[in-house]
Amino acid sequence: MKKFAVLVFALFIVITFASNSVAAKKTGTGKKALDETVELTGTILKIDAASGKVSIKGTDGQTKEVLVPSQLGIDLSQYKVGDAVTATEVIDATTGNTTLKSFIRRR
Repeated sequence: MKKFAVLVFALFIVITFASNSVAAKKTGTGKKALDETVELTGTILKIDAASGKVSIKGTDGQTKEVLVPSQLGIDLSQYKVGDAVTATEVIDATTGNTTLKSFIRRR
């Protein structure tokens, strides 16, 4: 009976972590920290192409500014205020730093 309880508990842990939409990242200690992936869907309110900053009003009504790094190869001059976009960011579990992974115009 004890083995069954341990097996059920282990299965619960596996299912719980498998269902989360986060990516595992290996840290220097050999332990895994969990990064969080956040998707922001909304409308562009402001674009500062020189700095790479874009303000997006999300579908929840909140405004968030994202930094579009040049490494993504996204030409912000092709976007305009009012465009519907989806931005995907990853928040590093160790440092708390946010990195934009994708910036896509929705039609």
